[in-house]
Amino acid sequence: MVLDLSLKRDFNPLEILENFKGVSAEELSLFTRQLSTMISAGLAINQALKILADQAKSPKLGRALNEVIMEVDAGSSLYQALSKHQDIFSRLYLSLVRAGEASGNLDTILSRLADTLQKDHEFKSKTQGALIYPAIVLALMGGVMMVMFLFVIPKLSEIYAQMNVELPFITQLMIKIGKLMQSFWWLDLGVIVAGFFFYKRFSQTQNGRYLIDDLKFKMPVMGNISKESQLSSFIRTLATLVGAGLPILEALDIAADTLNNIRLREGITFVSKQVEKGQSLAKPLRENAVFPSLVSEMMAVGEETGKMEEVLTKLAEYFEGRAEQSSRNLATALEPIIMIFLGVGVGFLIITLILPIYSLTSKF
Repeated sequence: MVLDLSLKRDFNPLEILENFKGVSAEELSLFTRQLSTMISAGLAINQALKILADQAKSPKLGRALNEVIMEVDAGSSLYQALSKHQDIFSRLYLSLVRAGEASGNLDTILSRLADTLQKDHEFKSKTQGALIYPAIVLALMGGVMMVMFLFVIPKLSEIYAQMNVELPFITQLMIKIGKLMQSFWWLDLGVIVAGFFFYKRFSQTQNGRYLIDDLKFKMPVMGNISKESQLSSFIRTLATLVGAGLPILEALDIAADTLNNIRLREGITFVSKQVEKGQSLAKPLRENAVFPSLVSEMMAVGEETGKMEEVLTKLAEYFEGRAEQSSRNLATALEPIIMIFLGVGVGFLIITLILPIYSLTSKF
């Protein structure tokens, strides 16, 4: 007689690591587009999901889809089944799926959602990719400086001490800094770790969020890129939600999740409250200085013409283009500046370390 049954699973470290990895925006976009195509071709949802679960590259997505299939087979709607995996499917995703099921246009709305996810992913890749090279150069420069101070300079100081060479002041200063860094490396590491945790805690307080977010927007060039990037994501998401037929208040609430800046989020909250009272969308936007005047003017055009989705899409493309161009300009401007700074820094180190040798050879 069988008294107990349990599933025996082999220990797999790679599977545990996969649980910590999310599903990439690119894979989620591909899955959404393929699901839209299959539903449009007449396949049942559970059948389409089974095919896509077998093809999923991410084990996490594959396991989630298998659970969704069981839920759908048991009688749940696709929205209800996907809602149990909110670590993969965002509020935007779930809201559009719910709207698609309610309207009977699930394939069309999934296709539109796939476009939004893909464009958002491509936009972020372009803006981040433009700054990768300067970031790598700066990281390498910092690494070279650390190696010089921790290993090269202390060794040379020992050689100079044995040669009994009178060192210039600047060389003595560099050697003292190198010895301090070598002797108290644990203190340097502690300061970095403590600074990181202080920043994390401070950024979680209300005053900290206001201060940090205000500074981010006030930074030269980078402030505009950050603001335009967030506005672009927010407006494109809002356009997708409005086009899917969601009420404007619900669309504003969901689209606000794309905003990281507390000033922008509070601005949208204020707009939602005013719209709920019967005002137009453009009027409260016009009253809030955090939003560019172009946003309120284009919203007014969308409301007057009844083409809100089309106007929002064009507005999102405008901010995307601005952010991409600013990122490219910043990367182009930073490259020669970084190279000059790197050359001056390395040259200063070399001259500082060679000066004692030059003074020694000049005595002979």
